[in-house]
Amino acid sequence: MKYWVGYDPPVGRKRRPAILATPIEPIKELLIKGIRHDGSTFRPSDWAERLCGVAALLDSDATVPIRAHQAARPGFYCSSHVRPAIISGVICVIVDLRLRDLEKRVWDFVTGFAHDNNLIMFEYCQFAGGLV
Repeated sequence: MKYWVGYDPPVGRKRRPAILATPIEPIKELLIKGIRHDGSTFRPSDWAERLCGVAALLDSDATVPIRAHQAARPGFYCSSHVRPAIISGVICVIVDLRLRDLEKRVWDFVTGFAHDNNLIMFEYCQFAGGLV
């Protein structure tokens, strides 16, 4: 609730500072789904981790991801721009679109892999509140 100058708020309520709207920078990403254009599921089931692992070898700032099953795969490293995910039960790889400019050979490798294996890809924007 907003109050204007000179307004006395009801008893029990305190004046709050005005909230200034700051623009939120969207995060643009490429989603590579583990489903081919013909509808079949891409195999093997650990393809996303393998792809992210190779991308980490090519990327200059590979890090250990924070994941629940890190104990099961202690040697797994992935790029900060290419990461595996499971979305609605489908194994996917999420690629930050800034990778095009930052690491051209990683971008070419990852997108080339998706094209060669006929995987579904699409770009999307993510804001702090969710997908757009």
